[in-house]
Amino acid sequence: MTTIRIKTGSEGPRHDPYAYREITVSRPKGSVTLHLGLVEWVAVNGEHWKDYDREAIDVFEAFAGITLPQAIRAHHEVRARRVRYHPCGQKHLEWVDGYPGESLLICERCGAVLDEHFDRSAIE
Repeated sequence: MTTIRIKTGSEGPRHDPYAYREITVSRPKGSVTLHLGLVEWVAVNGEHWKDYDREAIDVFEAFAGITLPQAIRAHHEVRARRVRYHPCGQKHLEWVDGYPGESLLICERCGAVLDEHFDRSAIE
């Protein structure tokens, strides 16, 4: 089974932080992570890729088997499908606050968490 995870956050000094995004594609043969931020790097099966003659995105796409835009689109489509085809329907859904900076989309009928959003700036 293939899973795609996207993680966002900030890096750099507190007085001048920069946003970053990490896209991880996990397949039965292994996983590949692309870090896009202050620097770009790729980790294949947990080890950083050392071939600096190739662009990080090219290495990611070669190991993931899909392009970066396809991975991002697939991740968002799966999240949207989870909400769109929920068995209880869409009229029982509500955004609620979780931990500081965290918002959860839950079904009030069955209690399932269907989506989440984390705002790091709300806690810093």
